[in-house]
Amino acid sequence: ENHYFVNGGFFEVEDQLLRDAHRIADIPGVIVHGRYDVVCPLANAWDLTKVWP
Repeated sequence: ENHYFVNGGFFEVEDQLLRDAHRIADIPGVIVHGRYDVVCPLANAWDLTKVWP
């Protein structure tokens, strides 16, 4: 996680995952968000569920 933050992550722009969610539409998955996951706000998971078919 530290390596990710120090190196600016792997996305080119801030909302790339939401913008390009159609590219992963055929990949099944489940979003899991823990109660104590303070680094990733629940709103981020909710936004992804709205655009990931």
